[in-house]
Amino acid sequence: MADLSADHDLLAQPLSGNPRLFGGRSEVVRVLRGQPTNEMWRLFNLRAIWFASEVLAVVVVGAFVYEIARGQDGQPCALLGFVFAVAHVAALLRLRWRG
Repeated sequence: MADLSADHDLLAQPLSGNPRLFGGRSEVVRVLRGQPTNEMWRLFNLRAIWFASEVLAVVVVGAFVYEIARGQDGQPCALLGFVFAVAHVAALLRLRWRG
């Protein structure tokens, strides 16, 4: 399985400040900071990311349909959906080539 920890470094930077502020001994906080403690937490993190991306996809499509139903052009939602799709395909290709 590809090492995704390097990708999370930039996203985890804001959460890695004061350990007391963010519960330094908590395994959940360590995962959010990009430091999964073991394979189980890595899997939990991947499942959580998957669930969040599925929710985001449903919300974007729902917002697009809502905008179209109200007579709007739906362009912002279509753009978000496009960015989501491109990011998903790019991640799949990167993971395929790396490993």
